[in-house]
Amino acid sequence: MPDAQVNELYFQRVLAEGGVQPYAWDGGGSLGASGLTAKVDGDSILVSGTPTLDGDFTFTAGVRDSCQGCTGRLSQTYLVHVSR
Repeated sequence: MPDAQVNELYFQRVLAEGGVQPYAWDGGGSLGASGLTAKVDGDSILVSGTPTLDGDFTFTAGVRDSCQGCTGRLSQTYLVHVSR
């Protein structure tokens, strides 16, 4: 994920590609005490907010495609570095 700055609005999306659309996302949540959140927003994960603390903050998101009979799910942990 691109770096963020303390007290500056941050807005990024995590997208999937390949497989069979639509995608089903899960995960996200609060990125600790950073002031950022990650939430499912339609066909992506939206990471947004105004960070109030510097440091490294992580969240994990998973995605599954609409393939009939497929059982795979991809999960990844993302890091946002917040600096002053």
